[in-house]
Amino acid sequence: MSPQPPARLDDALRGPLTTSEAPRQSWRERLTRRSGYFFGALLLHIVVFLLVAELVIWKGTPPEDASFKFVAIPKAPPPPPEPPATGAAAQNPQLEPQPTVVPDVTPPAVVTTSFKSEFTVDSAKMASSVLSSPQTVTPMGTGLSQGANNTGQGTGSGFGSSSGGDNQLVGYLYDLKQTSDGKPTGMTPENYHQILMRFARAGWDESVLAPYYKSSKPLYTSHILIPNMDSQEGPKAFGLERDVQPKMWIIWYRGKVAAPATADYRFAGFCDDILLVRIGGKTVLDGSINPVATQLSVNTPWPQKWSRTIPEVPNYAQLREGIVASLNQGEPVDMDIIIGEEPGGDFNASLFVLRADKTYPSTTAGEPILPLFQLGGGDFRTGGIHPPISDTPEPW
Repeated sequence: MSPQPPARLDDALRGPLTTSEAPRQSWRERLTRRSGYFFGALLLHIVVFLLVAELVIWKGTPPEDASFKFVAIPKAPPPPPEPPATGAAAQNPQLEPQPTVVPDVTPPAVVTTSFKSEFTVDSAKMASSVLSSPQTVTPMGTGLSQGANNTGQGTGSGFGSSSGGDNQLVGYLYDLKQTSDGKPTGMTPENYHQILMRFARAGWDESVLAPYYKSSKPLYTSHILIPNMDSQEGPKAFGLERDVQPKMWIIWYRGKVAAPATADYRFAGFCDDILLVRIGGKTVLDGSINPVATQLSVNTPWPQKWSRTIPEVPNYAQLREGIVASLNQGEPVDMDIIIGEEPGGDFNASLFVLRADKTYPSTTAGEPILPLFQLGGGDFRTGGIHPPISDTPEPW
């Protein structure tokens, strides 16, 4: 039997196998044939595993844009309905209102409002005025049956009323004890008198009084008739009893006046302590206890019995008479009157006017009975202590 050809080239080269090599050769061939199938199957399983794993991971992980949150945007309100063309609603649309859908609007959490007020309130004064019990006060001055211009409005203490009208004098209080901003001046009665003398010599120069405190609100009066009273009534009449001590103050009244007839007039009056009268730019009377307008001579034509018959008012002196002022009927002229208190204590003031061509009666004691100087009608006599007054007024 002829020999078999070798199966492979390497077998041919190696020559015929021995008896011991035959089994090993058989296993080697078996492994060589099957290893290709094994590795192929293994690779196929790995690929399938990776595909399945990727599919599982892909489904378990959400896409990046999955975090988007929807926001509800409110719808715009519908436009207002068109006005009706005819009918009652066309004449007055408010008669038939139409419903309107208003979207909900969330207001801001905090609203802050700031402002600056310069408005201040004195709590002490407010409490005093609100909580104090009302009291019945009997006027000490000239506020009786009628006020200026027959209005029936009295003038309280006699210094004037806070409500003014036509044909009245306007008065402001000056306190020489304090500056215009409320600081003390160290004023003395002697210096007070010297300042008023300088003021009169300077032709009533207002700049002399400018450095001193002036009331913010005026009083209005039609006459000067203040019975004897405590000098604190002056500041009190202006509502300044807490701000102005009852001494070394003045009140300056101003206005336009017209004489009732063309004639020569003389003003007569007295004040404890200061009374000055100027008309048409000329000082015509100094009725002060101690003279202020030194250019005028003190004229006291009436007897002094009057002052001696009032023992409870020892410093109530007699009237002073001023110089002649020639005035024309109905012709407006400027008039200024100053009254004031120097050391404190009692205070009184009165102002009369007489025509040079007239004769006026007197009391049995020789006291003159003169018409009160007054603007408009009215009887201002009171029960207080003051000089006699004529029953026949001669209003300006």
